[in-house]
Amino acid sequence: MNLLKNTTVIIPAKNENIGIKICIELIFMFVPQVKEIIIVLESEIDSSIGFIKQATINKDASVRTIINQQSPGVTGSILTGINQSFGKYILIYPADEINPIFNLSLMLSKLDEGYDLVSATRYSKGGLRLGIGAVSGNILSRLLSFLVYSVSKGKFSDISTGIKAFNKENVYIPAKPLSQHGWSFPMEIELNAIKAKKRITEVPIISVDRPFGGKSSYIARVWLIDYLKVSLKILLS
Repeated sequence: MNLLKNTTVIIPAKNENIGIKICIELIFMFVPQVKEIIIVLESEIDSSIGFIKQATINKDASVRTIINQQSPGVTGSILTGINQSFGKYILIYPADEINPIFNLSLMLSKLDEGYDLVSATRYSKGGLRLGIGAVSGNILSRLLSFLVYSVSKGKFSDISTGIKAFNKENVYIPAKPLSQHGWSFPMEIELNAIKAKKRITEVPIISVDRPFGGKSSYIARVWLIDYLKVSLKILLS
């Protein structure tokens, strides 16, 4: 099947290691719908740049490295990437994940079937979360996902994952996100889509926390406050 190259992948990155080179190359190898990859950095001296330049790039696609023009952090990086994207579909993807790449093409095919937003899930349909990430982060992620799972009567099992794909023409993208910290912005986009009764589905992934090492920006207190603020404000409105 000849798949259209209609997708922009947005990868927020900060001082990543060789993992980002491997991430870029595997996306081009296993996700034929990708038109461009936009890697959003916080500064022009980010150590990720050297590894990005080493990546092998498909001749019929592109990689752009840009600087975050919004608030510092993941939220501002994602918003910057969306504002500069050319693709009909947006796929938000973390720089430190490798295994989920093998299911990204399936996520994008769901958009072709008419879904407005597709979320990865680590907590149902055969999805798994593995690795040695922060224990508190794992627990908080599962608790928040269970809250939304209960409120949505079993429809949405992994609201906190940052791996989400959507048709940017059909989904509301807040110009002023409720939170500027962590990976809460993809969650905010999905919660708004749920509230607007958009067509949403999930695709299982196997997630391994930082297989190539590196430092996470996760802070339990900030994560808990911001994610609860976003989810409760939208779900209770």
